Amino acid sequence: MSWPPWPPRPQHLSRCPSHRYHRCHRSTKEVEARRQVLLLFFVVLVMSCAGVVAGRGSEDNKVDARKWVPIKLKGKFYRTAVRSAILYGTECWAVKSQHETKVGIAEMRMLRWMCGKTRQDKIRNGAIRKRVGVAPIVEKMVENRLRWFGHVERRPVDFVVRRVDQMERRQTIRGRGRPKKTIREVIKKDLELNDLDRSMVLDRTLWRKLIHVADPT
Repeated sequence: MSWPPWPPRPQHLSRCPSHRYHRCHRSTKEVEARRQVLLLFFVVLVMSCAGVVAGRGSEDNKVDARKWVPIKLKGKFYRTAVRSAILYGTECWAVKSQHETKVGIAEMRMLRWMCGKTRQDKIRNGAIRKRVGVAPIVEKMVENRLRWFGHVERRPVDFVVRRVDQMERRQTIRGRGRPKKTIREVIKKDLELNDLDRSMVLDRTLWRKLIHVADPT
């Protein structure tokens, strides 16, 4: 079996005179936004280098290395990248008090490390949070759960999420001992602690204001 011959190679290829496929059509605002993003990544790289230097030096060197980046900028990066990653998926967690305690301890360790402080400095957690500009992560978890609860409750009754919720309630089989903690119990507790009612979720703007937890400035 013989393969067919290759097609003849064209002698002259047409070239686009304006080079429209290679020209950058981004505006000045887009270019400036990209520069700011690159600057943010550079700051993160500096913070990582500061952490490496701090891990190898003495206590004085630790504090000096972490002063390279302003504390407010560290807090902004933490709120944007780190806390968002920690809170991913927490709106559906049936969290227990021990889980909230572990998450809160991990957050305070990171915030103290960002400030160049330790527990031996005897600085209160509230002072550290105010200096960095970060609200307690446990309160942010409550905000995430209530926000997602509002999204689900505003859906029609025949929507897929609402039908699955009703189906799970009917098919629940009670076993021996105390039943496992469910997301419904957590939501009910959150509503009671914040003096909220299920009927308030219909007004989306009002609901967002009621559940919002502001970061200290």
